[in-house]
Amino acid sequence: MGFLDKIMGKGNNPPADIPENAVWVDCRAIDEYQCDHLGEAINIPHSEMPDRHTELGVDKDHPLYLYCAGGKRAEMAKQCLEAQGYTQVVNVGGLKDAKKCCGEDS
Repeated sequence: MGFLDKIMGKGNNPPADIPENAVWVDCRAIDEYQCDHLGEAINIPHSEMPDRHTELGVDKDHPLYLYCAGGKRAEMAKQCLEAQGYTQVVNVGGLKDAKKCCGEDS
């Protein structure tokens, strides 16, 4: 069972267990981000995460939800953040998955 299967209930509503104050991070390159992204997402490419994670501007126990195109780069960014001490980091997968989570998949 995948992440979306676990958190998405029936229907197309955003999952209840994603905190309202969650920070969404787009781990793709800037040109990918500029083409399409979640409305509220911060763009920090996965390769820049070690140097730019402080730009998130949140405590290390703040919920962070990461996505990229298919999940691989988000997973690398997740591992980087966890190595920096962040404790609530979730790899949602790709942009399409993130949009489903937020109810933006119209």
